[in-house]
Amino acid sequence: MNEKKNVMVFAETMEDGRLSGSALGIAGAGARLAALTGCGLDVLVLGRDNGEAIRGLSAYKIDRIISVEDPFLTPGNIDVYVKELSKISEKFSPSALLFPMTLYGRELAPRTAALMGAPVISDCVACDTTPEGKIKWTRLSFGGYISAGVESDYEGTRFVSIRPGIFEKPEKTDGEPELIREEADLDKADLKSVLMRTIKKAAQGMLAVEDADVIVAGGRGAGGSAGFKLIRELADVLGGAVGASRVAVDKGWIDHSALIGQSGKTVAPALYITCGIAGSIQHITGMRNSGCVVSINTDPRALIFDVSDYGIVGDLFQVLPVLTEEIRHIKAS
Repeated sequence: MNEKKNVMVFAETMEDGRLSGSALGIAGAGARLAALTGCGLDVLVLGRDNGEAIRGLSAYKIDRIISVEDPFLTPGNIDVYVKELSKISEKFSPSALLFPMTLYGRELAPRTAALMGAPVISDCVACDTTPEGKIKWTRLSFGGYISAGVESDYEGTRFVSIRPGIFEKPEKTDGEPELIREEADLDKADLKSVLMRTIKKAAQGMLAVEDADVIVAGGRGAGGSAGFKLIRELADVLGGAVGASRVAVDKGWIDHSALIGQSGKTVAPALYITCGIAGSIQHITGMRNSGCVVSINTDPRALIFDVSDYGIVGDLFQVLPVLTEEIRHIKAS
């Protein structure tokens, strides 16, 4: 009888060592898979100083945290991450190694899998068991128009990338996971490319969309900076983040970091307010798992209303000032 191998999750961290917005959701996907297969859950952290990430993970129901620290393990130095990922994968032989489908994870998963000679199942949004007891992953194709079930008979570690914002965080626990510290084996020869520095754009005091419980998103109907000024005011009152559709980013009205959709970020806030967004499938793919969706659009036939809990047919330039002021009054009272 073969011993059941743990599921392993790669927890993406930021340059300052904190967990990225996707990390706990991907750990939740790992917890789901571990429960289906009756095995344990490992979370792997790679970085220069993993102290804060380890503390952030320790509150959740995780069996083991595997930590690798080294000065060369800086986000952006892809080559050394791939080397350590393959080394850890070979040593622990997890049944599956899960990655976030972020800009970073999109590169790490296939490169590590190629080095290990293993297959990759990408852009997954669900996992379940078949009547035969196999694991079936559901992934989206053609901009979200088609969902496909994928099974694999591969005997080694399966590499799977998970769309962020889909799975819930693991359950919280009073206990602490076992902490395993692994030594890195890296030197300058492993660096084929080097991240010299990171230039950050001003965040203008707003949350990143992937970290927010409330998002106010603008599209073509925002018309430009004047529309996004109103959107930002509402987001500020609600303590939320500003998001955007592809057209708003392409026109330069807002930074690419706010893009939500198939080619941007996938989010699942408690409240998602759309302003002047028509509702293309590419955008809906990125926000379909939001808790409550409120949409403002002048076109009563806009597709966004099909996925909205509440709809306001009106001009955002008239609706947003009134809505923002009413919320201010409610909060003040």
